[in-house]
Amino acid sequence: MNQNNKPSHIFDLLQQNVERYAQETCIFHKNLETKKWLSLTWKELWEKVLVLSRGLIALGLMPGDKVAIFSPTCYEWTLADLAILAAGGVTVPIYPSLTSEQIKYICEDSKVSIIFAAGKKELKLLPKTTHMKYIRFDRDGFFEASHYLDHIERLSETIPLEQISSRIAALKSSDDATYVYTSGTTGNQKGVVLTHGNILAEVEATKEIMNFGPNDIGLLSLPLPHVFARASQFYQLCVGAKTAYAESLEMLALNFREVKPHFTCVVPRMLEKIYERVNGQVNKKALWRRNAFHAAVEVAKEYTQQKQFHRPISFKLKSKKALADFFVFRQLRSLLGGNINTFISGGAPLAKELSLFFTAAGITVLEGYGLTETFAAVTVNRADDYRFGTVGKPMKGASLKIAEDGEILIKGPMVFSRYLHLEKETKEAFTDGWFKSGDIGELTKDGFLKITGRKKELIVTSGGKKIAPQRVEEALTTSKYIEMAMVYGDDHNYLVALLSLCHDEIVNYAGRHHIVWREYKDLIHNPEIQHLIQSEVEKANSTLAHFETIKRYEILGHVFSVESGDLTPTMKMKRYKIISKYKHILEALYEEQKRGA
Repeated sequence: MNQNNKPSHIFDLLQQNVERYAQETCIFHKNLETKKWLSLTWKELWEKVLVLSRGLIALGLMPGDKVAIFSPTCYEWTLADLAILAAGGVTVPIYPSLTSEQIKYICEDSKVSIIFAAGKKELKLLPKTTHMKYIRFDRDGFFEASHYLDHIERLSETIPLEQISSRIAALKSSDDATYVYTSGTTGNQKGVVLTHGNILAEVEATKEIMNFGPNDIGLLSLPLPHVFARASQFYQLCVGAKTAYAESLEMLALNFREVKPHFTCVVPRMLEKIYERVNGQVNKKALWRRNAFHAAVEVAKEYTQQKQFHRPISFKLKSKKALADFFVFRQLRSLLGGNINTFISGGAPLAKELSLFFTAAGITVLEGYGLTETFAAVTVNRADDYRFGTVGKPMKGASLKIAEDGEILIKGPMVFSRYLHLEKETKEAFTDGWFKSGDIGELTKDGFLKITGRKKELIVTSGGKKIAPQRVEEALTTSKYIEMAMVYGDDHNYLVALLSLCHDEIVNYAGRHHIVWREYKDLIHNPEIQHLIQSEVEKANSTLAHFETIKRYEILGHVFSVESGDLTPTMKMKRYKIISKYKHILEALYEEQKRGA
C-alpha cells in the first residue's frame, strides 16, 4: 500500500485475499494423467509463488530482468507470472502458436534471460543460446541448462523469505510489469510496455463493474499471452473468485460440465461454436420441437429487448419467458454446467444476434472493447446497463473521444507507457496525450461506444487473433507463380485470399507440362494449374503460424492496377476498396465452408 493506504500493485490486493481466504479453494486444475480435478488453497498458491520467486532470485534474477513464459494456459502459467512479478521481474508472454522465428525475435528484442516452458515441444522451438536459462513445468529434460520446478524449489531455500517481501515492497506503480508483443501494420512485432499501474488500474476498473467473489468460479480457457485472459486472471485473484483452468479449447465443453463455472471470458468464435452446435442439434429434432425452440427464442428476445431499455414487462410476457426458460434454455445452460450466468466477450467484434440470443437464454453477454495497449478493456457493457450492438460505456478512469476522422482516442491509467525500443512509433501512437486506437467508432446519445470499422490494416479474426496481412501476403508472393495477394479475414475464424498469378510464369509452366489452352482465363482454372497454386499456398502456409495460414482462396484473372483503382500511384493496395469491390467473392469463400460443414 502507498502512504494514502491505496494499493500500488496487485500484490496489495492478492495478499489481502491470501489472509482472508487462506484455507479456501483458490484454483482448480486437472491432472492430465489421472483426469481428476485438483485444487489449491489461497495459502498453498501463495506459498508456491514465494518458493518460485525465491528460486528465480537464486538463478540470478534482478529487478527489471525479463522472463518469458511459453506455455498453453495452465495454473503453472499463473504461478510463473506471479513469481516473476513478485521478484521484481518483467513477464514476457509468448503465444504457443508462434513460429520459432517469431519467438526468437521476441526473446532477443526484450532481452529475455530466463524462459518458462511447458514441455519438450515448446523447448524445441525456443532459441538455443548459452546465456539463457530454461525452466520446465514437467520432468522430461531437453537442454542441459534446463531447470525443473522441483530443482527451483531446492534453489529457493538459499534465499531468505525477507528478500521477496523487500522486492514486493519496492515495487512502484510506474515500474514495468510486462512486455506484450502485438503485430504491427508492417508485420513486425511490437513490444507493448505495461506497468504495474496499468494492470492495477484495469483490475480496479473491472471490480467496479463485475460483482464476482469467493462463491463464484471463473473458467479460464483463453491463451494467457492475450491481455484479455491475463486481465481476467488478475481480476479473479484480486476479488477472491475461484479460477478453474480448462484443459484445452477442445475439452472446453466437457470442462464446462465438470467445473460448473458461473462466468468465463470468451472471444466471439467460442460463442459462434456453441450457437452452431445448438442449432445443429435443434435441426435434428422433430418439426414441432424445432418450432417450439424458435418460438421460445423469439419470446426470450422480446423480453430481453424490453429489459435492455428498462421498459415495463407485462405479466403475459413474463409468464411466457418463464416457460421458455424452464423448457428450453435450462437445457442449454445445463450443457455449460448449469451455473453459468455471464459471458464476458472481447478480443473481436461480436455479432449482435449472438449477444441477444445468449442473453435471452439467461446467460448475460457483456461485450467490451480494448487493446493490448490498454491492458484489455476500456469500455464494457454492464449487467444493468447495456446495449446490444455496442461495446458499452467507458470504465472507471478511462476517457474517450472521437477524432474528426472517426478514430477512437483513449486516455486513462490503463493506457500503456511506450513501445519497447520504438520511440518514433510511441510518439506516433499519441496525439496531445490521447492514444490513437486505430479503430473507427461513434458514441451513441446515451454514451455507448459502437465500433464501425478499423483504421489500421490489422486483421482481427473472430478468435481474437491479430494478424498483419502484409506478412501473409509476402509469404504467398515469394512464389514465382503468384504476383499479387490480398488477405482477408476480419471477424471470421480463418483467413482467405485473392490471388493474381504471374502471367508469364504460368504460361511457361503450361508449355513445359504440355498443357493445352486457348484463353488465359481458362488456363488458370486448369486442374494442373490449380494443383500447382495449391502446393504454392501450402508452402507459404508452412512458414506461418497456424492462425496466419490461408484456408481458401480465389484466383483472379487479372492483376490489381492503378487504372482499375485497386492500387495507389505508389503501387500500394487500396485494401478497403479491394474488399468492397470483391466482397461477394470473399464472403463466398466462407459460404463454401459453411455448406461443406
